[in-house]
Amino acid sequence: MRWANLDLPPEARPDWLGRHRVTLPVPDGVAPSVSVEQGEASFNFDPLELMRILADESFTGPMPAKTRFVPFSYQRLPGRMRYLGAKLVYFRNRWRRRHQSPPWPIAPGLDVLRSLTGRLPVEPWPAATWGASLTVDVDSHHGLRRAIPVADAIERRGYRGCFYIVGEAVLAEPGIVRDLVARGHEIGSHDVVHDNRLAYLPNDVMEKRLIAARHSIEPYGGVGFRSPSLLRSHRMLQAVGRHFAYDSSTCDTDLEFARGCTTVFPFAGHDCLEIPITLPMDSSLTYVGYSPRAIVAAWHEKCAYVRAAGGLAVLTVHSEPHLCGGRRLGGALEQFLDWLAAQQDVAVLRPIDVLRQSESWPAGSLDIL
Repeated sequence: MRWANLDLPPEARPDWLGRHRVTLPVPDGVAPSVSVEQGEASFNFDPLELMRILADESFTGPMPAKTRFVPFSYQRLPGRMRYLGAKLVYFRNRWRRRHQSPPWPIAPGLDVLRSLTGRLPVEPWPAATWGASLTVDVDSHHGLRRAIPVADAIERRGYRGCFYIVGEAVLAEPGIVRDLVARGHEIGSHDVVHDNRLAYLPNDVMEKRLIAARHSIEPYGGVGFRSPSLLRSHRMLQAVGRHFAYDSSTCDTDLEFARGCTTVFPFAGHDCLEIPITLPMDSSLTYVGYSPRAIVAAWHEKCAYVRAAGGLAVLTVHSEPHLCGGRRLGGALEQFLDWLAAQQDVAVLRPIDVLRQSESWPAGSLDIL
């Protein structure tokens, strides 16, 4: 498949789209277009099939994971060494990624198709124009020990977030996890160990590992999952749906890899709700050379689109000391939270609250796959 610009007449363009172009993956020789007759949109392609292709990222191949071939968990390496290694791998993406498809940092393909086919939730956030979720990935024991300062920063603005924690850290430091829950934060699973191998395991081994991951968060009321490094496969996402109520392993548009589901709204995934990550991760932006100030600017840029569309801005940071769990990037998080607290039209929800809210959305608005 190749990516082509959608020919969208002015009367079919959603008001929130602005000047953003819409590109879609289509077979060779197809020039996708939309026409409007008597208020009804018609397509020269199958919009429902294309929506499925976008939602499950079947326009591209399997995700590569260089670290899964390391004979031991790469988390055993010092954080500074992991940071420098990731910069070597991904630094060139800062210039390359904006010229790849799907577009980055704003990819409105599935949002537009959902709007044209009546599958975009209408006013999904009570008394608010747009939604936001504050999520924190906890990859290691060191990250869990830095989770409390990150929680403090979130709480100072009157918010609560979700901490996706690896199972081995949950078992090693249950007191910290209990403290986070007592303070009103959600706990999600970030697999049992952050070795980037889950998506590639044999089916039976994958099932056992997901069951163990679910058991690690059940005592804390956890029902959601996020894959380490957001590495995912169709097999993994299907398996996640058998063990968790929602997944948040997909990006609307990915910086590190040229892929993404191209919607800033949750949708019904593989037997569970998919809540896409819609703001670039602190790790991804850092690896390609963004300064703390540029990271905050990137978050603001994306929030402008999410607000216009009425979608969900899912922020994902890491509590690891070399990321937002440290002073340098922790300052960027503080600046963004100050800005978010000043916005009067946003509903800040934990992912589990988004899951509950989505149950009241109009029938069919979640149905993509």
